[in-house]
Amino acid sequence: METKTTPQILIVSGACCSPNLIRLDQTLEQALTQALKDLNLSIEVRKVSLSAVLHNGGDLTPKQHDQITTLFNGYGVKFTPALLINEDVRFAGKPPTAEQLKAILREAVVTN
Repeated sequence: METKTTPQILIVSGACCSPNLIRLDQTLEQALTQALKDLNLSIEVRKVSLSAVLHNGGDLTPKQHDQITTLFNGYGVKFTPALLINEDVRFAGKPPTAEQLKAILREAVVTN
């Protein structure tokens, strides 16, 4: 029997700390929406602010929290927007294209 796992997708936004990052968030969200549409996937995308993460919010796993705080400590708000798929940061700082996202999503949706 064939089953597919549904990846968890999380966007970390830095717009709370630097309003000029809103455009980058929008670019990421548009590319992600297009990639999901092109792949005919219906996956919930969660978005959390960097501020919430730094104040131990956002309902993250310990691994997600550690990865994000490590990026923040190294790069400040410049690592946002960041995209996590499941437990791993897949893109940070520069929004990926829809084509890049489709490649990552194809890997994340595993067929057994």
